[in-house]
Amino acid sequence: RCRSDAVGRHGQQNDEKAMSAMKYAKIKKKKKKRPYIAVASSNGKSVDLHLGETNTLLIYGKRDGKVELIEKRQIPIFNDSRWDKLANAINDCDALLVNGLGRAPYEFLSSKGIYVEAVNCFISVAVQTLFAGKSLPAEVLRLAGQCGGACSGASGSKNSCG
Repeated sequence: RCRSDAVGRHGQQNDEKAMSAMKYAKIKKKKKKRPYIAVASSNGKSVDLHLGETNTLLIYGKRDGKVELIEKRQIPIFNDSRWDKLANAINDCDALLVNGLGRAPYEFLSSKGIYVEAVNCFISVAVQTLFAGKSLPAEVLRLAGQCGGACSGASGSKNSCG
């Protein structure tokens, strides 16, 4: 039987991407939309930084109906309460786009109602898509919350994935 809320295939376990989408859908329904999107970028053109590699986030919003860079925001130095401080620093952001991040920040920020996605694409594509209320294309998505080989920090270091 088909249901409007069904996800995946009968008898098969959902993959990480499907589970992430379902969590986000629940969060999205419950919360009021925030006006900004935070992006981790070294060059202002592409989403190319791991969360642990950045100390500044680019904040995008709408002005006069156009999506544009609103500000560059320093994020807190990583320490024992780093994820809580980061959540507070971007509490006006509906989404955080990074090139990679660990499980701990992914889960923590998601629990605070911030849509967190690991992507590999141009900033303009990602923010225009999200501000239009659409889903990011599957080909730009990376597995959020799973560092892979790109993590620059050991657990517990200032650049730790979490």
